[in-house]
Amino acid sequence: MIGFAWMPLSSDTPDLVRAFGAPRLSFTGGVQLRFESNLELFLSWNRVSPMTLKASGEEERWGVGTLDRIGPDMGSDWIDLKGATLLSVDLFTCPERWTDGLVPLNKAPVGVRHRFERNGAAYLFWIGTAYGNYIREADDLWVGLNVDPDNVADLELVGSLTA
Repeated sequence: MIGFAWMPLSSDTPDLVRAFGAPRLSFTGGVQLRFESNLELFLSWNRVSPMTLKASGEEERWGVGTLDRIGPDMGSDWIDLKGATLLSVDLFTCPERWTDGLVPLNKAPVGVRHRFERNGAAYLFWIGTAYGNYIREADDLWVGLNVDPDNVADLELVGSLTA
């Protein structure tokens, strides 16, 4: 991975900046990962209705009225992901009891765990829809580096991809 960006709504940007270097962050918006600059490979995660995750392979261009773009805190552990190799991606759903009963999830992903490696060190990078530190059907995003969501034992693996 050559880089990534938090893409918060403008109203969430100040809170995100205050918590910038923390190993877990929560905000409304999206996350974009960029791989291999010459190939222009992108992976963007955004919340969609019914409050689950959607992946997009195209760069979401910045424009008026779009999400802000903020790079990782250069003085935190997040910067260790730059230059890391993606090994696998695991998709998780949550039990129906964790939903607000708006719409059945039908195994739709609410969380994704990326496994990276760089110079022999392993990294877990979580992205999920969440309330607080609980990945579930929700309208905020939660991201974590080498820290699991509080309800990781309740999440159900629904798919895995190996790079």
